[in-house]
Amino acid sequence: MKEFIVSGGDFLRSSGFLSRIQLDEFSGEMRIASEEWISHPVESMAVLGKGFTGMCLQEKSAMVSFSNIILQIDLESYEILDQWADSEFNDIHQLHLRDELLYIANTGNESIDVLNIYDHSMKRIDFLGSNLREKRPKSNQDEDTKPHLHHISGVTINSEGELLVGLVRQSRILNLENWNWIGPRFTGPVHDVSTDDVGTIWCTTVPGEVHRFSTDGEHRVWKLSEYQELVGWTRGLAITNDGILVGTTAIRESNSDYFSTFTEQRVGKIPACLTWIPFDDTRSPSTLNLTNPFSRKIFSIEQIPNQR
Repeated sequence: MKEFIVSGGDFLRSSGFLSRIQLDEFSGEMRIASEEWISHPVESMAVLGKGFTGMCLQEKSAMVSFSNIILQIDLESYEILDQWADSEFNDIHQLHLRDELLYIANTGNESIDVLNIYDHSMKRIDFLGSNLREKRPKSNQDEDTKPHLHHISGVTINSEGELLVGLVRQSRILNLENWNWIGPRFTGPVHDVSTDDVGTIWCTTVPGEVHRFSTDGEHRVWKLSEYQELVGWTRGLAITNDGILVGTTAIRESNSDYFSTFTEQRVGKIPACLTWIPFDDTRSPSTLNLTNPFSRKIFSIEQIPNQR
């Protein structure tokens, strides 16, 4: 039995949830073991409908972001153990922790922020530069900063220690260290980006694909349309030795206009759910709807450590 933590929210609420999901990889049976809702610690900065976005795990706690603040939450008591704020945090997406450094896809600010979680110091990789940033209108942390030139959605460090960045507008993954694209230009925006110890690179695309790029040059694609009748906004990805757990979010008014350029799915028709896709074709895939699925959001999925 594998266990995962899922972060997300609800289009009708400003709080975020952490769900503990149990999965039997052989039968494909999934269940929600627990679900905790946590309010934004600064009520005046809470954004309706955002909830929790990026997440990564550290021992028995979760590093998780609202759109404009990062929290460390104990996974037993669900108390806030620490928090990190910055005046430039806006619409935070993926988080990746490597030792004491937390890599942050600061989407609304168009930057990758590198936070030392122990001394709270931070370095920022600015994707706009000073000239463009001077021209961009000023905004508050709870305001939309669109249009985005890049819309940085994913960030991770590969097995070689290189920084990889997912870019929505370009529908590509960029290796920032050697300034090379990874893989093709995708048919839709790239979202989650992750790697493993042997150098394999994984990503999701918003319209419903999971891509794997192996070090031997193999490129494999899983299409959620082969496992679901209706596919929502795809984001949230965890990889085990036996398969893929991927999340999809309900289609609502706030994301329908953009999503409609990639799909004909309609608002209010698609539930937020988790889909288990085993690598062994003789095993059964499965899908688990969240509670109140037609207003729910899934953003990140992490496997609880010490499980393979």
